[in-house]
Amino acid sequence: MTDVLKQQFVMKSSNFNQYTLLRSPNRIWIAASSLSVAANTISNVLPGNPVAREFEVSEHIASAGPNLCWKVYSGSKKSTKQIASIFVFEKRQLDRYDKQDKENILDITRKGIAQLTRLRHPQILTVQHPLEESRDCLAFATEPVFCSLANALGQWDNMPQDTRNRAKEYKMFDVEIKYGLLQLCEGIDFLHESVKLLHRNICPESVIINHQGAWKIFGFDYCLLNSAPVGTPPSWDFPEYDHGLISECYPDLDFLAPEYALAGTCSPASDMYSLGMIAFSLYNSKPLFANDRNWGLYKKNSCELKRLRESNLQLIPTDLKEYIKMFLNVTPELRPDAAQFSKIPFFR
Repeated sequence: MTDVLKQQFVMKSSNFNQYTLLRSPNRIWIAASSLSVAANTISNVLPGNPVAREFEVSEHIASAGPNLCWKVYSGSKKSTKQIASIFVFEKRQLDRYDKQDKENILDITRKGIAQLTRLRHPQILTVQHPLEESRDCLAFATEPVFCSLANALGQWDNMPQDTRNRAKEYKMFDVEIKYGLLQLCEGIDFLHESVKLLHRNICPESVIINHQGAWKIFGFDYCLLNSAPVGTPPSWDFPEYDHGLISECYPDLDFLAPEYALAGTCSPASDMYSLGMIAFSLYNSKPLFANDRNWGLYKKNSCELKRLRESNLQLIPTDLKEYIKMFLNVTPELRPDAAQFSKIPFFR
């Protein structure tokens, strides 16, 4: 983290308490005063879930994860009054699927939270209480959060109307974007270099902004672990696309690297493509392509990347533009890695 950038960010946030994030009074989304509202017991939200014994909930504040499937509540630990966030996955949202599809989605979701719980790094979302399951829902508790990056970019599915109305006034400062992208670089570098893990779904739904404004990586539902023997270079088994599975069993195609479709390969560079598409979305309010979870359309648009035009990048800052072009290149070897990207002049 560059000292100048960090100082700029801290200066913007220093006059506010932990639930007032970088905002003048007319732009506050989640205020500390909300914690003074009489808290609902979490058992009303989580009937029968063991998390209810440990935590209370105050307000439904955000949504996150694939298709924004997790409802996020502010709350606190009963024994210590330590503030927290509680993530809730309601199983009834899967009622439209058949039994096998439903179980596939639940297995992927359980796997993602289990992997998240095992990781420890400042730019990975911190789990305070592990995943618990009841007949009606999955739930776990984390450090207190503000929202997902998807929420910040105007995607408000699985959020209550009053929170959506407040969210509409949210605007990000340029320094927040720089600081956030740099933090994602640090988190991705940790995953690639220390854990030897490919995330495979770096997208706004998988980025959490915590109560202090830090960007944290979440959403490990589709991650790949190193399959190489000890002492050999890392490698990852390529997951072939199965047209018999529903689209919810796969990462967000709007942010997925083209080599998954065009070459049948994946590598750390694939996650860097996804980071580049996040950066593109931050300045354009949407990704380059809308693939609508359609593999055929995703494959067609992946081919279109070979003809990426300068006009596509006109809203990207000048000192970032060349790097976004490299990230979105169909040739993975041309993309900078996370450590290289963190050192570019844009972050100074």
